[in-house]
Amino acid sequence: MFYVFLLFFKYNFVLINVAFAFMLGGALGNIIDRIRLRYVVDYLHIKFRKAPIFNIADIFIFLGSLLLIYTMIFEKYDLNI
Repeated sequence: MFYVFLLFFKYNFVLINVAFAFMLGGALGNIIDRIRLRYVVDYLHIKFRKAPIFNIADIFIFLGSLLLIYTMIFEKYDLNI
C-alpha cells in the first residue's frame, strides 16, 4: 500500500493523496494504541440500534477508503507509466 501511495504522490493526485493520508493516519493511530496499551481504545458510541463503538482513527480509515473508491470510479487519471 505504501508503494501505491508513493506512486500517486509522485504524480500529484490530490484526492488520492488525501485518501491515503487519511488511511495511513488512522492506521498509525490504531497501531500506536495497540503498541502502547495492547488494545485499541474505542470511545465513540452512537446509541442507534446496534451501531458499533469506534474511534477517530477508524473514522479516518473509513473516510479515506470512501474517498479512494470515489476517485477510482469517477476521476480520470493518466499515469503514463
